[in-house]
Amino acid sequence: MRSGNITNSIPRPASTNESGPIMATTLLFVAAAVTAFSMLHFSAPHAGPISHHMLLHILVMNAVAPLIAWRLRVPRIRTPHSGKVLVAATSVQIIAIWVAHIPIVLTATLDSAELHTVSLTVLFAAAIWFWHTVLSARGSRRWQPIVALLITGKLFCLLGILLIFAPRPLYNCPGATICGLASTLQDQQLAGLLMTAACPLTYVAAGVIISAVWLHELSASPQLTSHCNSESASSRSP
Repeated sequence: MRSGNITNSIPRPASTNESGPIMATTLLFVAAAVTAFSMLHFSAPHAGPISHHMLLHILVMNAVAPLIAWRLRVPRIRTPHSGKVLVAATSVQIIAIWVAHIPIVLTATLDSAELHTVSLTVLFAAAIWFWHTVLSARGSRRWQPIVALLITGKLFCLLGILLIFAPRPLYNCPGATICGLASTLQDQQLAGLLMTAACPLTYVAAGVIISAVWLHELSASPQLTSHCNSESASSRSP
């Protein structure tokens, strides 16, 4: 009896079944970073401070922050967050990204290295909190981060679409001509394209991965297996 209790008390390492989602998630964020760099490279003649600013946001919030959040989750932190914490983290990240791109705020950020550092730090912290709550979901709570990812992805893509289809420049970037920018509007449109491309590669695809893991857990659950076996046995009986 004692040996059994001792064996059960020993912490077990993370399941090897998680290696698949880990690899898929890592490749997902790497793909987002590569896509952003590729778009900026092929549009180099039109790249300006807004595009570079957006690219930095994408790398920090959609690549670095999720990987750090995943590292915090496996295997040290195993307790899932409540739904209220996920709602708070989602709201903070959405508010932070929209406030950071208010014309007067972004213009001031581009003109000041100190403000740019503060803005990036706030967005980075909000993104880590958001991804940590998303990746900490377990069992029947996995639907919550899926909804949070879809809402966040739609609102982020909406911001990118506004930047693309705005009829005039929303930001005043005095350093645009120094970067060889044809016009501030082109730089703004490129920033919107970068943001719109990053949304499905991160938030939507991450939701798909979580959904796949959730369905796998449901199919492997003992209750579902026993129910299917009983149904199969009853259908075979005369």
